[in-house]
Amino acid sequence: MSCETKRFVLISDLHAHPWSAFSIGDGRNNSRLLRTLSVLMASLEHAHQHNIPWVFAGDLVHTAGYALNVVLAELRTTLAAPAYADVEKVAIWGNHDARSIGGKITLDQTVFATLQHAVPNLYMLNSEIRTLRNGLTITGAGYQAHANLLEFGPEADVGVYHQTVRGSVAPNGFIFEEGIDPGELRKRHSFSVVGHIHHPQLIRQGILVPGSPEHHNFGDIGEHGWWDVGIGDGNNQAEFFSGHSPKFLTVDMPEQVLDDGNFYRVRSVPEGARLPDGVVAIAPSPTIVTSRNLLHGVSQTDQVLRVWLGHETPPKGQYDEYMTVGQELLHDQEPTHLRDARVRNIQLHNFCCFADEELTLRDGLWLITGKGKHYPSNGAGKSTLVGEALYWLLFGRTTKGLAADEVVRWGADDCAVRAAIDIDGGVVAEDNQGSTLIVERKRTSSNSSLTIMQDGYDWEATSVTEMTAKLNRYLGITPEIFQNLAYFSQEKLLLFSSATDGERKNVLADLIGLSTYQTASTAAAAQVAAEQDKIIEQRARVDELEERAEAQRSTVEGMQAYCIAWDTQHKQMCQEAELRIHELDQQAEELSGQSSSCQGR
Repeated sequence: MSCETKRFVLISDLHAHPWSAFSIGDGRNNSRLLRTLSVLMASLEHAHQHNIPWVFAGDLVHTAGYALNVVLAELRTTLAAPAYADVEKVAIWGNHDARSIGGKITLDQTVFATLQHAVPNLYMLNSEIRTLRNGLTITGAGYQAHANLLEFGPEADVGVYHQTVRGSVAPNGFIFEEGIDPGELRKRHSFSVVGHIHHPQLIRQGILVPGSPEHHNFGDIGEHGWWDVGIGDGNNQAEFFSGHSPKFLTVDMPEQVLDDGNFYRVRSVPEGARLPDGVVAIAPSPTIVTSRNLLHGVSQTDQVLRVWLGHETPPKGQYDEYMTVGQELLHDQEPTHLRDARVRNIQLHNFCCFADEELTLRDGLWLITGKGKHYPSNGAGKSTLVGEALYWLLFGRTTKGLAADEVVRWGADDCAVRAAIDIDGGVVAEDNQGSTLIVERKRTSSNSSLTIMQDGYDWEATSVTEMTAKLNRYLGITPEIFQNLAYFSQEKLLLFSSATDGERKNVLADLIGLSTYQTASTAAAAQVAAEQDKIIEQRARVDELEERAEAQRSTVEGMQAYCIAWDTQHKQMCQEAELRIHELDQQAEELSGQSSSCQGR
């Protein structure tokens, strides 16, 4: 860029969040959160090295409720780092930065209320003008749900806003016909920056939608990153810097998935097909149980085993032995048996973004929309109200890995979630077999607790961990089953809607936990294979011993033959010796007779 231009770094729509999809690690160790922080750090480093201002156009976080503890702390550490203390920082808030409060949004209702006091040289634009160190005049305003609530700043070189611009284009080609009038922006500013739409684009001359610095979901396409903007007399320039983050890509078949670090969604997986090793992808589940139709109508472990052994017939006379081994294997796998449970009422106190909220659920289909007279539904806390609250109640953490103080509402000292759960129809069941659980999990500044009352009687446990495990066993629920049955993700919903009938059956087999029996079967097959290996090894040992024995037998037979030959030779020699002795005796007698005759003469 020309040295006459007045430059600044521009970044928008960061959406820092500990995403559960396509990530590893929880909370501040979440891999996608760490990746987002590295992009933020790169933009700050560029501003520091070139001694130019850093401008942010809204949506620093994805969900204000979660940002108040985990994400906000990491953002504060990054923005307030000593290396970037001298960087002049200017920002506005986006819709995701504000908590669910109706009416006009003000600074104190956003995450920047805390950051502006903790981050050196951070200035929040709020419809007034500011002159930067390099002489640029800048103004702007944070997000408002309705155009009549937005106050444009006065005339300035640069205007920064977080709204939809009329004429901007979504990644799918949809053109927004409502929003800020581009003519109003050009009338007030030489160059306008408008965050909110994640798809980077230039709207006519002098209006830049910077887009998000990373792909956030499968709706994003193309390159995403941040900008180095230069403002000159009639010569505005914007240099793009890629965020180098993974892209979200949708493909039809597994062979289209590459080991290139991107995130993939596979629409269909034919039988026998496999995804490449080391890739990050979601796809319809493979066949879990080939003969699942045989299991229709059975629920108990022994029933499933009998059906299984009826289909995979064991050797004759070994049915009972196979049944015993199967029971032991399934006991090791701890198969779950879901109870008939229905949440009747749930109460939240200082949980994430909710101060006090209660929801009573009756029979029927429920639609939950964003709460607030003017505030939109996105990020209003719909998932938190039911899904995340129940998940934390049951398992002591959220699906994003948040636990302990991380779920306490900003500014509060404690939080609690309480639910009434009817079991087998509840206490009013006609057969009087029903029951009701009152479950309450609390978090205070000093400890955590989980209490359970069933029909007026308190459950007992030595620790919160033990009580949590006891509750999960009683309900027959696991985190995986809960997320599949009660908290169906958008990714799985999209895959389910586009899957074939066979692929949908596979997904449903996952949901009802048939994989436990397949795991037990696999474990049994592994044991059989191990025993067969032992048999082969022993047979090889026997063959070796037999060869050695045969060699020993040959040696013994040779020695026996030698002994017989030696014995025969010995006997023959003895006979010859005796015969020779006899001959010598005769000769001796003859000589003795001759000697006597000579003496007589």
